[in-house]
Amino acid sequence: MLPSAVWTPAEEIALLDFLVDNKAKAGNSGNFRKTTFQRALESISHLCQRGAVKNVKSCQNKWAMFRKIYCVVSAIQEVSGSVWDDETGASITPHT
Repeated sequence: MLPSAVWTPAEEIALLDFLVDNKAKAGNSGNFRKTTFQRALESISHLCQRGAVKNVKSCQNKWAMFRKIYCVVSAIQEVSGSVWDDETGASITPHT
């Protein structure tokens, strides 16, 4: 089995920053072309520290995961009585 890409928080932030800066290149569905992910890889390559070398597919997978998380957070925010804070998340603790 091939080693998988390991993303550090710095790499994730850099990927998201790059995609936000290039959001005009995303289609109406919010998907980017392979060339955009290739350019993203080039822009974050200096941050890569662990795991397999990241490729276009690993960037696409990471972007898909972030989109899923965004959809979940958006759904939580829309539910009446639910709270979401970017610092504390849903503020769910063992005592709530």
